[in-house]
Amino acid sequence: MLRRPGQKGEEHYSLSTAYLKPLVEYWADGFDWRAAGDPVERPRRVQGGDRRHPVHFVCKPTKGPNPTPLLILHGWPWPGEFSYPLADPAAHGGDPADAFDVIVPTLPGFAWSTPVTRGDLNYWKIADIVHQLMTDVLGYDRYGSLGSDYGALVNSALGHKYDDSVIALHHGHDLPPGMFQHDRFWGLTAGAPIPADASPELRAGILKLQAMYASHVAVHMLDASTLTHGLNDSPIGMLAWLLPRWKKWGDKKNDFDAGFSRDFILARATVFWGTQSIGTSIPMYRNAVRPPGHRCTIAAPWSNRRPASPSCSATSTRQASPQPRNASPPSRTAPPAPRST
Repeated sequence: MLRRPGQKGEEHYSLSTAYLKPLVEYWADGFDWRAAGDPVERPRRVQGGDRRHPVHFVCKPTKGPNPTPLLILHGWPWPGEFSYPLADPAAHGGDPADAFDVIVPTLPGFAWSTPVTRGDLNYWKIADIVHQLMTDVLGYDRYGSLGSDYGALVNSALGHKYDDSVIALHHGHDLPPGMFQHDRFWGLTAGAPIPADASPELRAGILKLQAMYASHVAVHMLDASTLTHGLNDSPIGMLAWLLPRWKKWGDKKNDFDAGFSRDFILARATVFWGTQSIGTSIPMYRNAVRPPGHRCTIAAPWSNRRPASPSCSATSTRQASPQPRNASPPSRTAPPAPRST
């Protein structure tokens, strides 16, 4: 359990013991991941290809008359999901003609898209993998793509590499390819100070941006392996690292605790713990500095031919729901989640 005693004013230094402790206690003694629901609904998994890149994805077929295939790419540290109303807008007061086939892969190295057997995967290479998922596995000739955070980097790479196949791109964050390929790659401003003539509003905005992201990016860039030794060995340490990021980024203007239930948060923490993917997702930051390198591929071993007609149902359905290492914050002796399909 949590051994660190709380102290007054602790929230000034990010996550306080007073906030973390009740959540840890509930995770240990009250949380039921089965009742909370599997965060990944009816999972399908593609395994194989160049050095065996596993790709887990959720595919929601549309209920509209003429759907556009839409690839949705998540960021760190959310496993890929959400945005299912796009597959059935009529059920949410929208026009059925605006429906999409929604394909939400979990990026390699995250959650169920593990294990990763090579250390140099980055957004440029992941673009090859998700493009092949959309074209060779699901059979779409053209598709749209939406990406946020790290998924926005993958999004940008798709636009550069596969513009003939990409109908349109939507970026949740403005992250162009190569944005980290400079001498101070661990920083958000490349070492530039706040302009002396900055308005008070601009200065406050830059300081807020730095407070929200600077330590996160720097540590993930410079000490990924060091950090993950501790996070992969301690469920409390892992939760303490994930939680302030979810709080800062999950809902920046409203009440995080009102918008995200503790079961919702702990279900996703349990996925990271059960799949041991905290240590394979964090290095994606430093790998963004790597040169593009060669093309990466996936291959569905049960189907070597492109589907005759593009569809979310073009591939075989395979359940890929490894058990978390334990239902509560696990002991160090608990076995890892199964990794086979």
